[in-house]
Amino acid sequence: MHIDFKSVEKFVRSVTREQSPAEVERTFSIFMCRCLTTIRDLLPRLGRDALDLASSYWLEGKGEVAALDAANESCWKYLVSKGRGIDVLDKEDAAMRALICVLGHGDSVEDSVDSLEWFVNMFEWLGWRYSGRFNEQLRAV
Repeated sequence: MHIDFKSVEKFVRSVTREQSPAEVERTFSIFMCRCLTTIRDLLPRLGRDALDLASSYWLEGKGEVAALDAANESCWKYLVSKGRGIDVLDKEDAAMRALICVLGHGDSVEDSVDSLEWFVNMFEWLGWRYSGRFNEQLRAV
């Protein structure tokens, strides 16, 4: 099974047509956090902690942007320490890169769409098992 890209495109069109830039970022981030919970087991401890922080921020409205920024920086440093600043070589790398998409914040709808596209690509990279989990979350939107 692969990512249902037509449904992703429909989701993006619907959200970007009807919502402000801040709402687009929030809607996409909530969706991504829900997807990330399905691959939590692929994340190292640092990543699981960052996911908890992002979920608290996006799903519950708790926390500060500065904490997301710090978690984003820590996750990048972790990838660089593995020699993976550029390359995605294993499932942990892909999961961490997907996670980073909910730790940053953009200034425009285009930034939010770019983050979601990268996120989708990381789930596709993970393979059929994880693509199915992504599609389940997409159908629930």
